[in-house]
Amino acid sequence: MQHPLGRTGYVLITGRIRSDVELIQCKNGSHRAKASVVVDVQRDEQGRIINDDQGRPKGVWANLTAWGFYARVLGQAQRGDGIEAIGTVQTWEHDGKTYRSLVVNDYGSIKLIYPMQPAGQPGEAEYQDTPEMTDITDDDDGELPF
Repeated sequence: MQHPLGRTGYVLITGRIRSDVELIQCKNGSHRAKASVVVDVQRDEQGRIINDDQGRPKGVWANLTAWGFYARVLGQAQRGDGIEAIGTVQTWEHDGKTYRSLVVNDYGSIKLIYPMQPAGQPGEAEYQDTPEMTDITDDDDGELPF
């Protein structure tokens, strides 16, 4: 099977889930999940997030709809969790308004990112020390190392 990013029309987003995930089971037994994802937020000169009149962060938002297996994956997520999603953009109109949603199905992908805290916060990944550049020697004897 070809990777989704190799197909025309697929989009990758990375962000945080900013709404409660709505997970339902359809009459035919398949699952559908919906969530709102904030992809980027606007910040002031001090680095604080700028909110709109309703208290939501100003920035780029994406509606996300997942089907089948990926709906069940999205259904495990909670507000504030990090997410990467690959899908197609679906557009429709209703009552004179245009709506868009990133749709993830069998050809897409969803990855939940745990944990996704700012640097220095509990849960931050710990890294092992790596050798200094001075510890690496040039043993080039003209032979391949394998």
